[in-house]
Amino acid sequence: MTGARAIGSRHRLNPLASLAELSGVVEVLAVVAHPDDESFGLGGILAALVLAGVKVRLLCLTAGEASTIGAGSDLAARRRIELGEAAERLGIATSHLESLPDGGLSDLPAAQLPAMVAAHLAAADAVAVFEPGGVTGHPDHCAASRAAGLVADQHGLITLEWGLAQSVADSLRLQFGAPFLGFEAVGNWPVEIVVDRELQRSAIACHRSQEPDNPVLQRRLDLESDRELIRVRSAPYDARLRHFVERAAPLARPAASRTERMALLRLLVGFAAGATWPEALWDGESSSERVLWDASGEWTLRSQLTTGDRPLPGQVTHCSWGAVATVAGVE
Repeated sequence: MTGARAIGSRHRLNPLASLAELSGVVEVLAVVAHPDDESFGLGGILAALVLAGVKVRLLCLTAGEASTIGAGSDLAARRRIELGEAAERLGIATSHLESLPDGGLSDLPAAQLPAMVAAHLAAADAVAVFEPGGVTGHPDHCAASRAAGLVADQHGLITLEWGLAQSVADSLRLQFGAPFLGFEAVGNWPVEIVVDRELQRSAIACHRSQEPDNPVLQRRLDLESDRELIRVRSAPYDARLRHFVERAAPLARPAASRTERMALLRLLVGFAAGATWPEALWDGESSSERVLWDASGEWTLRSQLTTGDRPLPGQVTHCSWGAVATVAGVE
């Protein structure tokens, strides 16, 4: 997703139809630190993915037993129930809650969290997490995002990072003194999608022990209106290529059905739109175009940076955030 436009363009995006990087994504694993993170934080994004036909699964790493809100001997059990109710409201297919120490994720052995996330990947094409700063800087949020991102990179998967616009974070800090962080101006620009805020609010309401009507959360939702920001981060090229070949190989055959060929097309487009291509694959005649083709020459795929909204010529062109992918031979 190189060459992205600024957030200020207020580009409305359907998570699957308009983001070429998500073409071919059918299953997402959301990884969060505490019950309510999936609703208070990722709720709008996860609901949007479900409404777009994506299967979403949830891994929650702690029971949130250290919360000072709603404290009591049965807090962990109550929060487990609330998590299940909220996941159902969001349309999440399955939710799994681990019992790691709340407030202690960053103190665990380095390999423990990644191993746990990897064990739950199954058929996921992407992981959904808080942005690396954890949105509030909470060490548990940061540890969960770091572990899930590492596993996604190793397996060639996309990482969907949710975060706040800097203006929203600044307003919340000024009004409440809350330690909110905005997206850092590094890497790919985050993109803006429209979400069903009422659906998210219904999931938030399930977390009765955590003051779902607290003024900080409500003000954040008001500031965001019906928009959320996500950053789509590609895995390193070699890992992406392995993942692509594993998924595409069964579909790339002469007798493939039209459904299979369309699935292959979506995989090709998603692979092309990734931001991390080795320089060796850049077309020698174009400084902005990257080309991939199969050995028999039956299909070619080009990913080209754009400087505006004008589409480039090609048989099938899929616009991305600042790039297009053109595929020939698979339509």
